[in-house]
Amino acid sequence: MLSDIRFRMNCFIFAVGMWFHTRMKSSLFVTRSVGLKGLILHFGHIKFKDKLIIVEDYIPRKRKISFIDKGDSFLIFDGLYRVRIFEQKSISTSDSLFSARKEALIRCYK
Repeated sequence: MLSDIRFRMNCFIFAVGMWFHTRMKSSLFVTRSVGLKGLILHFGHIKFKDKLIIVEDYIPRKRKISFIDKGDSFLIFDGLYRVRIFEQKSISTSDSLFSARKEALIRCYK
């Protein structure tokens, strides 16, 4: 069956592919990898739908502790898709970051 075929890729290929799939109307994010002491960049995809923030990324099945560990390389690997959904509670705008943050927190906990 076609849905049983697993492709080897990396988080960057996945994130850019999802970004193109949404016709570049979504966002990409970059963070440090959890494994390998943060030496490798990790990419993901973020999209907004109503009051939801949907974070999608492609992660390795087994986290590498060092570059010489057995298993897949950190460039191309057999991984898992991870989707996290957050609910947006408040939005605020202001002339300064700190006042916008303060107002958003006040609205969030009313």
